[in-house]
Amino acid sequence: MRGVIVIFLFIFSIKSISQQIYFNNRYDFYNVTEVAWNVMDIDSGYLVVGGARDSLWNLHIAIMLLDNTGNVVWKKSYGQSGFDYYPGFGGSFIHTNDGGFALGGGVVDSSANYYSLLLKFDNKGDTLWSKMYGDTTWQTSYQCKQTMDEGYILIGAKNTGNGDDILLIKTDSVGNFLWQKTYGGSGTEYGLGVGVISDGYILSGYTNSFGAGEYDTYIIKVDNIGNLQWSKTFGGPYTDNGAFIISTSDGGYILSTGIGIYKNGTKTYKQTRVIKLFNNGTVEWDKTYGPVNYNQGLDIIYELSDGSFLAVGQKPDANGYPIGFLFKINSQGDSIWWKEYELLTGNNSQNYLRDVKPTSDGGYIACGFVVPSAPDTGMQDMWVIKLDGCGCAYAGCDTICSSTIGIIEQVYQNNYSITVYPNPANETVTFDYKLPENTNDAVISIYNLVGNQLKSYRIDNERGTINITISDLPNGLYFYSLKVDNNTIARNKLLIIK
Repeated sequence: MRGVIVIFLFIFSIKSISQQIYFNNRYDFYNVTEVAWNVMDIDSGYLVVGGARDSLWNLHIAIMLLDNTGNVVWKKSYGQSGFDYYPGFGGSFIHTNDGGFALGGGVVDSSANYYSLLLKFDNKGDTLWSKMYGDTTWQTSYQCKQTMDEGYILIGAKNTGNGDDILLIKTDSVGNFLWQKTYGGSGTEYGLGVGVISDGYILSGYTNSFGAGEYDTYIIKVDNIGNLQWSKTFGGPYTDNGAFIISTSDGGYILSTGIGIYKNGTKTYKQTRVIKLFNNGTVEWDKTYGPVNYNQGLDIIYELSDGSFLAVGQKPDANGYPIGFLFKINSQGDSIWWKEYELLTGNNSQNYLRDVKPTSDGGYIACGFVVPSAPDTGMQDMWVIKLDGCGCAYAGCDTICSSTIGIIEQVYQNNYSITVYPNPANETVTFDYKLPENTNDAVISIYNLVGNQLKSYRIDNERGTINITISDLPNGLYFYSLKVDNNTIARNKLLIIK
């Protein structure tokens, strides 16, 4: 029947809730100062990536593998004497299609020159190659993504002689420089987030050249070679936060930011803000969450496999010192839960969360750093916290929330159909599809839990079968989509177990 959607739904959990593991730990690297900016769930545990200073105060890229219970398996670092290596923000450490990892960031050499940085690692965290981009002009990168041609895109900022502008760098698959573009006006622009989409890239950050206030949230759409197509600003009369942006499975975008609510002297009070956009940049919905505070910040946001969103940030406690928070919202922006966390509880202790990812047991892993206060005599350390699917740091903290995972197996809509088998799968997966006559621009894609596109296949007939090799993907929960003319017709889930 035309216009009727029939959905077959069953409940699945990779691990039962009774097997849920919790931990809330502090980790030292060189006994100086450390920060964790990225975390990732892999088969053997959790990879944590950040920066650590050595005894000479040189900053290194620091990588740590934790087992499933939070114990350190190994620590590795990358850097050289006299140089400072800065990891990118949340979302800058990515799983690559060859089974390894890549990290975008910045480096300062012994002559105090600043460059953009791209590092490639194997699946054991060992460095395969590194690339620096730039000249004696200041520049850095804050996030990277792998592109559809197996290359990389980095976003950051560069001093162009007329202030700092958003910087976009494109490389090939082994990090060789292909091109770069800058975007900005007479003031200051920084690029914080980048999303890879079918016809180019979506960029996010902040600006004080354009918009209505002191600083405004800023997004830019560019084509595949970096040509500007359109830009948007969001904000009011006060200083607003920069934004992190991702493309969503429905073909649109979502960005996490903060809006300035009012100003008291030199302090701007802000509230967490999430904006959902259609693919042309018009607003689908725009909502704020949580309290209004000074020094409140919202970092990365991710789309989960059920179409909901999870965001991470920090807010001041009753004494004005930061504590971390996570919140989850549904596809329409309605709040599901808000949770706050700290590891150190001293009066002046600081607890920052910078990244969060879903885990294979239905929970979440988050990371950041802690700054102790007396009587704690330690230094700034990495912080990693393992949570359940309700955001709880211990069993039973939320009696209303349910973290059961729902998997949609098959969808029929308006004469479209797509079925996947086997599911769970291990080496290959088969897609059977049927489309109406004269359908154009149909694509089947596979994504990981945070919405990064891993595989994409264009359909050139109305009915058929596609066999896709998935042996290169690690165990875990994924989702796939059928898009027609860039509109999502179906979004379903795929479990890989080897």
